[in-house]
Amino acid sequence: MKDYAPIAAVTFQLQGSRTARIRQQEDSDRRRTQPLSECSAGSVFTNASEFGVAAAELIEKKVSE
Repeated sequence: MKDYAPIAAVTFQLQGSRTARIRQQEDSDRRRTQPLSECSAGSVFTNASEFGVAAAELIEKKVSE
């Protein structure tokens, strides 16, 4: 086996991507508009394609009846 010198330091030059900026903006918007200190069950509902409407729309319709 050859003798190799250890790597003592490495410098990276990172570049932002459009996708990362969009994700960052979405996360920022979510933190600003949604109460993070409160529980949420919004992610447990899936859209049922056989009804042709979003799950949230069905819930809102039922709540308003």
